Amino acid sequence: MWSLTFLHSNDIHGRLGALSRLTTMARQVQTEAQAAGRTVFRWDAGDAFDRRFEECRLTRGVALPPVLAAAGVTVQTLGNDLWISYGPAALTRLTERATYTLLAANLRAEDGSPLGRLQSSLLVEGPTTRLANPTTLRKKSVLHAFYSRSAR
Repeated sequence: MWSLTFLHSNDIHGRLGALSRLTTMARQVQTEAQAAGRTVFRWDAGDAFDRRFEECRLTRGVALPPVLAAAGVTVQTLGNDLWISYGPAALTRLTERATYTLLAANLRAEDGSPLGRLQSSLLVEGPTTRLANPTTLRKKSVLHAFYSRSAR
């Protein structure tokens, strides 16, 4: 039987000390899960970035992907702080630095194309499993309106 394990974190908000402690615990659990034959994803579910922290603010978020990758993150859904604070261009730069999968089903450029390397879903080998950053049509249209206004 195929088994899939998600080790989930969210709302790190730039607190690298908390991320370090979480990474230590996640690596222990991941080692045990893999020893039991399970496929493991380390999933950060958003808001790793926080402009209140200098490392985040000064780099507009691009310093975080290498840190998250070193922490073992394999999949990340994005929070709202980065694109609200710095817009689509900063988000595109962040996606270029990430070595893991970035999910955001509801973030698009004004012309409707994906921003950078963002994916709306992830297909995992094995029994078909689709991961998506869920959104409602209403939220999607609000985000399109935000980008349309901010791009001018």
